[in-house]
Amino acid sequence: MRRTVGTLVVALLAAGILWAAPMPGDINGDGTVNFSDFLVLAANFGKTGDPYDPTTAGRTDTTRVTVYDTTHITVRETLWISVYDTVKVYPSGESVDPASRPDEITIASFNIRIYSTGSRDDQELGLIADRLQQFDLIAIQEVRDTEVVDRTLSILTGRGHAYQASVSDPVGEATTERYAFLWRAGKVQKVGDARIWDDQGDQFIREPYIATFRAGNFDFTLITIHVLYGSSTAERRAEAMLLDDVYRAVQDSDPLEQDVILLGDFNLEPEDEGFAELTPILTPLFTGDIRTTITQTSLYDNIWLDSQHAQEYAGQYGVDRFDQTVFGNDDDTASLAVSDHRPVWAKFGTGRPDDD
Repeated sequence: MRRTVGTLVVALLAAGILWAAPMPGDINGDGTVNFSDFLVLAANFGKTGDPYDPTTAGRTDTTRVTVYDTTHITVRETLWISVYDTVKVYPSGESVDPASRPDEITIASFNIRIYSTGSRDDQELGLIADRLQQFDLIAIQEVRDTEVVDRTLSILTGRGHAYQASVSDPVGEATTERYAFLWRAGKVQKVGDARIWDDQGDQFIREPYIATFRAGNFDFTLITIHVLYGSSTAERRAEAMLLDDVYRAVQDSDPLEQDVILLGDFNLEPEDEGFAELTPILTPLFTGDIRTTITQTSLYDNIWLDSQHAQEYAGQYGVDRFDQTVFGNDDDTASLAVSDHRPVWAKFGTGRPDDD
């Protein structure tokens, strides 16, 4: 039995994630509904946990269950339940482990604070590489130069992780930034050239960066942005109100490819009125009490998608709380070495026929 039972059980019973089993009641994915499915449910019923002490779903051992025919006092069947590759899940439904299976990829967004070659030594870049190597494809904001990306790629290569990168030209005004896409070469391929949004009216301080990728049967386009912070919320909202136009234009530019995902640092909470024109067409994965800044004050980083088109979304998403797990809540050290933002990620299946 090769299915992540723990993920499914906690999704159904603890976190409320929508998950589709192969058939109703077939929890362990063996094609039948029988006593073994009940045992898996019973072993995981009602699991909950503190938001910072996630619950482990399922077991990692193998258990033999003997079912007796009480009428004839004989063994009717022996069931082997082998549960592995379990995932920890927060009560919010957010998953902890971003590691992908062979038929999945993990797509992430990460604002790395002033990500420049002059602001990070090799030890700090190693800590950043620790975060990046968890994911198969990462959209990065606040890149200041290409050299820092090359140095990070070299570190990843030295660890046996073959990544490639696409870095944008500078965008911005007084202080310019770049965007970057990093992807695991063995699982993801870039299709065509990445491009900066053609901002005819000069409406964005940092124009979005756009690229198309393929992973297995899943082909899709990413739009990443770092919305300006500015001196007022109104300035941020003005940019956010344009994002639905960008999304529609990118989607319309290729009628055969409708899987378009918007991700980045939006400098606004997803419920903000600035997204009034975006929310009718896209859904943010991160909402509610989740926080993506290490100070636990803001939910600025997000991944927006249309589930009608991005049907490959596997139902697992999460925030990498490295400031807690690596730096013990020392926010100053975490920010200087890595970032004041946490990576956000989501998993997508690559094996099913692409929907469009």
